[in-house]
Amino acid sequence: MFSLKRLILVVIVSVFIIIPSFASQIIPLNGRDYFTKTLEEINQAQESIYIVMYLIDIDEKDLNGPVRGLISALNDASIRNVEVTVILEENKKNKEASLLLTSAKVQFGVPGQFIHSKVVIIDETDSILGSHNWTKAALCGNIETSVLIKDPAFSKKLLSKFSGIRKSEAPNVAIKGVKLPYSFFTGKKSVGSKLYSNHAELPFDLYLLLLRKRTENPQKKLKANYQELRESLGVSQEHLRHLLKRLESQDSLIKYDVKKRQVELTYTEPQENFIQIPFTYWDYGFSKDLPFKAKYFYLINLRERNLSKIFPWWTKNIKKLTKTYGISKHSLTDASMELQRQDIIEIYRTAPETVEFSGFRKPNRYLVKELRSEEEIKKDLAALEKRFGEKMVVQACFLASELNEPKDTPVISTFCRLIKEYGYEKVAEANAETAKLAPFNAKRHLGYTITILGKARN
Repeated sequence: MFSLKRLILVVIVSVFIIIPSFASQIIPLNGRDYFTKTLEEINQAQESIYIVMYLIDIDEKDLNGPVRGLISALNDASIRNVEVTVILEENKKNKEASLLLTSAKVQFGVPGQFIHSKVVIIDETDSILGSHNWTKAALCGNIETSVLIKDPAFSKKLLSKFSGIRKSEAPNVAIKGVKLPYSFFTGKKSVGSKLYSNHAELPFDLYLLLLRKRTENPQKKLKANYQELRESLGVSQEHLRHLLKRLESQDSLIKYDVKKRQVELTYTEPQENFIQIPFTYWDYGFSKDLPFKAKYFYLINLRERNLSKIFPWWTKNIKKLTKTYGISKHSLTDASMELQRQDIIEIYRTAPETVEFSGFRKPNRYLVKELRSEEEIKKDLAALEKRFGEKMVVQACFLASELNEPKDTPVISTFCRLIKEYGYEKVAEANAETAKLAPFNAKRHLGYTITILGKARN
């Protein structure tokens, strides 16, 4: 039997050895701590992220809020070859959120089964669970409490429990736009490739514009509105007529009746083989403002996304791209950087697989993003200024520009939160480490800056 002194000794040992060991595996996440730590865990994930969530609420008025920040981090993790699985209760808001989870495997619970868990499991070792739903109110305003438990055995028990959830797949997203046949720009002998190789940007722009006009007014013959076409292209009437004649005689893309001012588009192919260019490509001025190589690479992105086995992301090595589309390696490099700077595509660059073979790396992965107008971006920045102050937003914009993402407002929003938490000097110092890496280094992105900050704090 234990004596009283021995019992007291056992209690003391428990307090100073067992409890500290246990406590070191549990981190309380009160209020806004949840967002910061969950974002950090997602960005550091190496193999898998498994989420079971009652509610993900996308606030359409808060385009740069914390919920969208977490969703962006999940999409980024997926293209790092991290397996991302999200299981949601079936409701309208979760279905809307699922459309933004473009790179994750999203499933819904079946009717008659109520999913009320709020759990995030990282690499089958770290589990975040508690009262936080992924809503602006829960992440920014409510009195919520969750915990991060670093315990592989506990995490695997949770995964085993969740494996019994009956679920169905999330719906696919339909893509709409102006149809352009694949064969227009695939192959070095294609019409589009020849236009590009000959630096014939205006004929290229005119044909796409005529294609849009036919989409809006689906008749065999179009009435050529000279004034509208001239204003769109920024050319004189005489130059416009010259361009129309070229499309007919040299490129065989149209039939042009000068006297009647009628245009008939003659270039067609089976309708299942096409890309769809959004109307916003013209409405938001990208048809005018983008360099020719960026316009052409944008079309390439649309086609490769359609054919991709990892939709909506796509991947292909540079050699195959140059062969398929007749565009040089140098032009592809410049075009990808410009489209990223304009927030039109997201690029994930892989690191070399081994130090010994540092010259070998897997092809880049690309994601085509929804086109956004300058007005929409300014509106988002104004909302951020109202929340964080003009000075902090200016600082965040500068840091985003260092990473070639000056118009990516979710990135700017995340920088604002980092500045608020760590102070500008610390964030700028960490981001400078990221920015000094070569433009195509796999670590040159916001997630690496967050990693540097996390390591410095620990």
